Amino acid sequence: MERYLIKRVLWLIPVVLGVAILIFSIMYFVPGDPAQIILGASATQDEILNMRHQMGLDKPYIVQLGVFLSDTFLKLDFGKSYVNHVPVFSALMERFPRTALIAVVCCIFQIIVGIPMGITAATHQNRWQDRTCVVLAMIGISIPSFWLAQMLILLFAFKLNWLPAFGITSWNSYIMPCFCSMLMGVANQTRFTRTYMLEQIRSDYIVTARAKGLSERTVIYKHALPNTLIPLITGIGGDFGAALGGTVIIENVFSIPGIGQYMVNAIGNRDYPVVRGSVVFLSIMFSLIMLLVDLAYAFIDPRIKAQYVAGSRKMVMKKGAHSNA
Repeated sequence: MERYLIKRVLWLIPVVLGVAILIFSIMYFVPGDPAQIILGASATQDEILNMRHQMGLDKPYIVQLGVFLSDTFLKLDFGKSYVNHVPVFSALMERFPRTALIAVVCCIFQIIVGIPMGITAATHQNRWQDRTCVVLAMIGISIPSFWLAQMLILLFAFKLNWLPAFGITSWNSYIMPCFCSMLMGVANQTRFTRTYMLEQIRSDYIVTARAKGLSERTVIYKHALPNTLIPLITGIGGDFGAALGGTVIIENVFSIPGIGQYMVNAIGNRDYPVVRGSVVFLSIMFSLIMLLVDLAYAFIDPRIKAQYVAGSRKMVMKKGAHSNA
């Protein structure tokens, strides 16, 4: 088990490092001069050159990349914002709970709504229950989140005056953003669960379990469902990571001060440290989530655990043989 954990942790290093190099290169070659944006259109050329020197933007690409990677991964320093001179890491930590809350709610509703709908659709294939769940899932996938957010604001905030339209004033400020964020996730989870459950229901061991006289509930929940957990957990983990980054649109529509809004504002201002820090931070969070998913595999699927236990035993036997020789 330790070998499995170490292997998965080591895989995180090239992934996060690759994301960091990619976002730095994109921001380096994208048109626009942060020094000129900060100083304004009335700044002279000498003032712009002096500002670029202070910001370190006059150094070659490879030097700036080395400084960025060193500060980020060795010093754990994401730098300071060009606009308000606030450390990026502290700003991310302040905003992350709001973004994470939306993603967690989305993930919870995927589990408690999407999985039962998918099971219902699979166990009632080609009946009205199946068609209803499939139609609802297709509607959830097809509706653009930004359009749905605006419609909800018009209905529940402006017309009915039930919920606040913008900002975070109380717990009910999260209702509309969470609903917009979770709709597509629930729809995807319903489709995935239906597909995987149909594969298991048609398997020979399910036919055997039914032939033994087991109840349909036992067949579905004790035999079929456990074998669908690995692909379902993969989908939930991926959707949770996508929800962290996908809140960019939702946070901007509802003016939620989270990482998404922070990053979009930084892109408009050419605030390179904020954009780079936000992307690297989200990539680390996503990688950690997928690490937890991989660890869940080892507990759910005994074949993975047995594979690494067998590998450890072989290594011990080889060492013993060498020592005896």
